[in-house]
Amino acid sequence: MYTQAIQADPLNTALYTNRSLCHIKMETHGLAIADAATAIELDPKCVKAYYRLGSAYMGLGKYKDARTNYRKACQLKPNDRDAALRLKECDKQVKREAFEKV
Repeated sequence: MYTQAIQADPLNTALYTNRSLCHIKMETHGLAIADAATAIELDPKCVKAYYRLGSAYMGLGKYKDARTNYRKACQLKPNDRDAALRLKECDKQVKREAFEKV
């Protein structure tokens, strides 16, 4: 239904971020990334879009990319506890990966 809604209102960022969440839940992370990126193109200050990008990259195990997007979400909304927790988790994963390379 989000696809139909987007066809009717292609400039509505909420539709893209909501469809992105659906893709995350269905584990189609590439599509989730595309929708979140479109939402950011429409509104570069859309916190939810950065959060969705972070979640999609986490699902793909791309922790550095996830961290970048969670960091941006935290910059735009400093009191968002969930984004801060996710950012902290990304930092742990990035450090773990760096340790494993050594």
